[in-house]
Amino acid sequence: MKSTLAVSSHVLNQFHCDHPTVIALACKSDNAGCYAGASCFEGEYLICKKNKLRLLQQDFNEAQRGKDQADRESAKAKGILRSYLNKGNNINTANNVYEALS
Repeated sequence: MKSTLAVSSHVLNQFHCDHPTVIALACKSDNAGCYAGASCFEGEYLICKKNKLRLLQQDFNEAQRGKDQADRESAKAKGILRSYLNKGNNINTANNVYEALS
């Protein structure tokens, strides 16, 4: 759980630096074992608060469904990125990915 919160803290801190106008966000989890207990969610709330972000909601995939929702969403993104590459574009940076998915 500590490593999960450390990564969340780093990502949200960088996100806030890159996009200072964003004031609220929603989190999505794959319901992994490292999210067991309320302390992880409280930690995420406090990390958001520290970065001046309002945590609107936290969504979870149901254990019975496995990771099908995440797989479905990533398959859609991969298709978009493949199409972007086939048009002769590059995906070397995060900005390239952002352009492709916009």
